[in-house]
Amino acid sequence: MEKAVVFTLSISFVIITIISFIIAYLLITQTHNQTVLNKIESDMLRYYVDSIDLDLPRALNIIGKRSLAVAAIHVAVNGTALDDAKRRVEELMINHTLYGEDAPLMENESLLEWARRVSNIGKSYGFNTSIDILSLSVKPFDSFNSIMLANISIFITNRDQSINISRNYSEKVLTSYLGIDDPLYNLMTNGLVTRKIMRYNKTIDSVADVDDAIDNKWYMNSSEGPSFFDRLEGRLRLSDRYKTMSDRQIALETFVDLQELSSKGITVKTNQSCVDYLYFNSSKINGKALSGSSHPWFKIDDYHASVYNVTSDLIG
Repeated sequence: MEKAVVFTLSISFVIITIISFIIAYLLITQTHNQTVLNKIESDMLRYYVDSIDLDLPRALNIIGKRSLAVAAIHVAVNGTALDDAKRRVEELMINHTLYGEDAPLMENESLLEWARRVSNIGKSYGFNTSIDILSLSVKPFDSFNSIMLANISIFITNRDQSINISRNYSEKVLTSYLGIDDPLYNLMTNGLVTRKIMRYNKTIDSVADVDDAIDNKWYMNSSEGPSFFDRLEGRLRLSDRYKTMSDRQIALETFVDLQELSSKGITVKTNQSCVDYLYFNSSKINGKALSGSSHPWFKIDDYHASVYNVTSDLIG
């Protein structure tokens, strides 16, 4: 009987020992599994944040470019200049609205929409994401680019808030005007003539270069012509407001093609300088023809003849 009791106790001890080992193993396994899960969640959070780091400047550039283009289209469609180009482009970028009205051509592209999409992606990973657009400023950078400056705060947590991360972004992105319709042409020709902003990537210093710029409708840097933002506002000269926003040259100019205007039924000013902001000016600003030019109708004023090194080629 005693042997039976001892045997039973021995068996019980072995069973308890085995159970203890099993429980210990399960606890260790559970702890290990939780550690693995925490590691996976941390990695996912890191990848998510890294993707935001990469996507924000790209989104800022795309939204900025579309906003500039939509602003120019608005001028063309309505035939009226913007009251405040800087303010309206910023409004488009933040809300995809213009004068408080939804702008369909923005196709729901805006910083607020970007924030919503980013938040939804985070939610699919089990993260709660709060994005605040603290400030946005758009201003000219040089003749062919604007600079978009955005300050954005992002706070991300997992479901039980055991993991969180906070980021403050101060992004600066250059956004080009290239390929966007010049709003000034639409305003000055009642929409009959359009011209896309395309940069002449060389220095004009001969009659041949001038002809090339005429033929290809190139745009050049300018010291006195209107900037892109001035053009959105229907201005023919560089304004002090936009000039003070950059320490670089921000103005633009191009040569008017009189034959193009005439083909659209527009009466041309045959003696006016063909530098666009001078040609469209209501004041009489005479120009002179260039010897050897393939465009005998083309006229240029003395100042710009000097700028483009063709003074010696002036006729008259």
